[in-house]
Amino acid sequence: MENKLIFALVGRNSGEDLVNAAKSAGAWGGTIIPCRSISDNALLQFFGIGESDQDVVLIVTGDKFLEPILEAMKKAALEDKRLSGFAAVAGVGTIMRFLAENNRMETFNTGEKTMDRHTHEMIYVIVNSGFADDVMAAARKAGAHGGTVLNARGTGKQEDVKFFGITIVPEKEILLIVAEKDKSSDIMDAIKAMDCFATPGSGIVFTSDVDNFTILGKK
Repeated sequence: MENKLIFALVGRNSGEDLVNAAKSAGAWGGTIIPCRSISDNALLQFFGIGESDQDVVLIVTGDKFLEPILEAMKKAALEDKRLSGFAAVAGVGTIMRFLAENNRMETFNTGEKTMDRHTHEMIYVIVNSGFADDVMAAARKAGAHGGTVLNARGTGKQEDVKFFGITIVPEKEILLIVAEKDKSSDIMDAIKAMDCFATPGSGIVFTSDVDNFTILGKK
């Protein structure tokens, strides 16, 4: 069995309803993160996910529940416009699920990987607070349609700063961009060439494959 991460973007304060729909189809639960979206793409604006406040929903599940969960989410989005958005699916490794009863833990290991069939990638960019919009502007010029910004904070001890030669700024922004795979390298190169990354340790960028990309709210 392969383990999957569902990443969904919907209207602010509607993430819980999407998680409830997913739970009705077998999901254990989900994590909801307030965020903001950046987009000037007409298609995303049409679905109500342009530049605005949103909820990110993260759901980890096994692949046998994946299709029923996605179908339940799509059905809920058709019935409630607040749930319009999109859902992307990425593969994950081992899942350790902590259970309340007897402090028990279940472990789910991913199965054998199948042949590469991915058409999209998720690009993750972690930068100091205030730079996400500049990074998104550079990514757009290289072919990205839009992105999602999460507020975060860095961690580290003073000794880490001295050892690695990195200036640790507590306030961070995480920019998430779903891009076509044939555009991903150009977007990554455009981001890495930015002046704000001239200082070592000023940011991190990496990618993961997206197994499935679904517009929520589209008939």
